Amino acid sequence: MAGDADAARRVRQYVPRLAQFAGTDLALADARVVVAREYGSLTWRDLVVHVQKAIDEYEEHPDGDLGAAFELIRGADVDGLRRMLDAHPSLVRATYKGAATTMLEAVAQPDVFGKHLEVKLGVNRGIVRLLIERGSELDGPLNLAACFNRAELVTVLLKGGARQVASPIWGITPLQAALYHGAREAGDLLAAEELVPDALYTAAGTGRLDRLEAWFDERGMLNPEAMRLRPNLADVGWPPAPPPRAEPQHVLDEAFALAAFKRSAGGDGAVTRAGRQCGRGGAPRPYGAAPGRHPATARCGPLADRTRGESHGA
Repeated sequence: MAGDADAARRVRQYVPRLAQFAGTDLALADARVVVAREYGSLTWRDLVVHVQKAIDEYEEHPDGDLGAAFELIRGADVDGLRRMLDAHPSLVRATYKGAATTMLEAVAQPDVFGKHLEVKLGVNRGIVRLLIERGSELDGPLNLAACFNRAELVTVLLKGGARQVASPIWGITPLQAALYHGAREAGDLLAAEELVPDALYTAAGTGRLDRLEAWFDERGMLNPEAMRLRPNLADVGWPPAPPPRAEPQHVLDEAFALAAFKRSAGGDGAVTRAGRQCGRGGAPRPYGAAPGRHPATARCGPLADRTRGESHGA
């Protein structure tokens, strides 16, 4: 079965002494090594230690001066926050061990200073301007804002000098965070400025037809470089997938699924056309999870109907 074959590929990828593993019985210890290494740890023990450490050190709310500053933000007290930063300049970069780390990262969260905040800024704009002026780190907040589709904050941060660089913690760029979470408005803003990374799946997922065409040669065949730049939903919490296959159809499936995910969140005709370009091989196979599990899988039907019967490269 395909699932068994994928499981065997995972073992061969992460346990060198089992490079010839064919899917027979696997010891529990070896299965744990596979899972640990998929999550970036060398051993199962390392993974358990790091997970427990994160649980033990987690702070629901900051205390001390940072906690007081949070209350000023919550109360839209720009002058009070300014006085506090005058007295404690380093507070603007102070951190705690919660879902966010700094004040500006907390603003990027959807539920720290409001409930289910989405594209709207959600806090007094003067608060955000003050934090930027006083030297808050911007790249981390941009990544979080993109993830949660905080489009107004994305705009403010980009104007304030935030860069579209990979997070040192998660290893993904703001655009990747937006695409993996179906954050349509934030993704559009980021893609309009720059595609980072510039890849087939980012072009498809944002409807950038001008960049999408660059990944196909004059015969309509996929360029080899597209095989190297691949999405990885495990970067945002999905269970790790088997190692990606170096096959054109799998690359197209990934891009098609992200285009469909974007369209299902309200994407435009450009995304539809991107889906058609990447779906030339017919209905896509599910990407990144078992059939029916990926958010895009159940939403690919309309695009697949429009592409079924066409052949890639025709």
